[in-house]
Amino acid sequence: MSRILSLAAAAAISAATAPTANAGFDLIPGNGASSSKVVFVETTLNPVATGDGTCKVIAKTVVRTSKPNTWLKYVVVDSYGHKSAVKTAKTESNKIAILTDHWEIPNAPGLDVGWVQIAGTAPIFISDREIYKMNCVTPIDGIKS
Repeated sequence: MSRILSLAAAAAISAATAPTANAGFDLIPGNGASSSKVVFVETTLNPVATGDGTCKVIAKTVVRTSKPNTWLKYVVVDSYGHKSAVKTAKTESNKIAILTDHWEIPNAPGLDVGWVQIAGTAPIFISDREIYKMNCVTPIDGIKS
């Protein structure tokens, strides 16, 4: 389900990922940007643990906006405090974008429990924290990542 960020949290995310002058498009309200809003966001995770010891999750996020062809800027964050580079996507004429992100989990042997979350910076939105629980394995001898 979608939820609305507090003003402080939204400001912090926006400040941390402020667009550069050469971003290629401008989504800052008041600068000719779309006034589209995110009206729905939902993320599902597919954990993947392989024989070479790599652990990752594939996050699929459905975002629906109030207007079609809306540019989205977002980051992926996790329970370890990692944050991706700013990513972009555009909704289709049906106002929906499907975001697919492959997110590596720190590779430690044993059970790992954490969460992954998608945070939109333009327009501002945030997904629920989606929990993963997986058993990362020690690399098998002879297999390299």
